[in-house]
Amino acid sequence: MNGRRGPFQIKKSDVDQHVAVQFPVSGGENTLRIRLRNDFGLSLSPTLPALGSTSQGLRMLAESWTPARDAVTLEIAGAQGKQYELGIWNPAQMASVDGAELLRTNTESARIRVTIPKNESDPYPRGKIVIHFTSKTQ
Repeated sequence: MNGRRGPFQIKKSDVDQHVAVQFPVSGGENTLRIRLRNDFGLSLSPTLPALGSTSQGLRMLAESWTPARDAVTLEIAGAQGKQYELGIWNPAQMASVDGAELLRTNTESARIRVTIPKNESDPYPRGKIVIHFTSKTQ
């Protein structure tokens, strides 16, 4: 805080972890800088369906991490036969992906492509993506 180191805690949950800090704020401008190491994230750019059409977007239904934080499982649902791409923040943290294709262009740029299978009985079938991380992620 304002150029000085301060105490913090890492609060872990089943789906992520956060930095928790408490500090006094003095008058004037204050700056809190949190430096992260081995950060990771996914992004999805959803689009609205055409007026009167059904949704074709990918849905994230659940996310769960292994206790060792070396893999995350994403339960998803999407329109049958459709492909979706997820952006990756810091793909160097990833070792491999199950249930999707890892499109790695370099250590700083990658995407995950998932194809939802056709299923005559369910117009919005479910799927599962498991992302395995390198040992340095935790």
